[in-house]
Amino acid sequence: MNHNRFITRVIPLIMVLVMLAGCGSAKVSDPCPTIEPQLCPTAVAQECPECAPASAFVPINKNTWFSRLATETDFTITFDPGEKCSMKGVSSHGKGLINYDLIVNDQSHQTYALVILTLDEGKTLDDLKAYTSTTAAPSWTNPVQYDYETPGSYSHHKINVSEGPLYFVCFYGDKQIPVIIGHFGPLEITGLE
Repeated sequence: MNHNRFITRVIPLIMVLVMLAGCGSAKVSDPCPTIEPQLCPTAVAQECPECAPASAFVPINKNTWFSRLATETDFTITFDPGEKCSMKGVSSHGKGLINYDLIVNDQSHQTYALVILTLDEGKTLDDLKAYTSTTAAPSWTNPVQYDYETPGSYSHHKINVSEGPLYFVCFYGDKQIPVIIGHFGPLEITGLE
């Protein structure tokens, strides 16, 4: 047992001494070879005509890239500069799980919000557009989901829907004084009884 303790203490000590001896053999005045710029074997700068312009690259949030690749998106809500909100995707969906993306390309405001809701019988998208107050939701709306995002963000969301049709309202600002910038719908939900 004592020789095992000796070995477990001596071997790491020997490894440290070997590493220190290797480091001590180099001249201090010599620069590390990787500090100097490295050149291609041709040593001549060449143009790359096949490179894509910088505007072609779209940053993706590193925390959500896998969920986007692994899941189909039913619709996408996009907040663009100039206080614009748009929706692209399906116009009807079966009841159950709905996947959607929120993309905020605008950086002008502190918060961006999406409210997904249903309307009472007899109410339409025109009624929703005519309601301009942002201090209280109309009594004839039934919220299904609230999403808040920050400037320059991308997020993937899932909701389980058992009622419909669904309507969407886009806002910007803060949670106390939002400004409505878009209304969409209806997204018909099929398979309801």
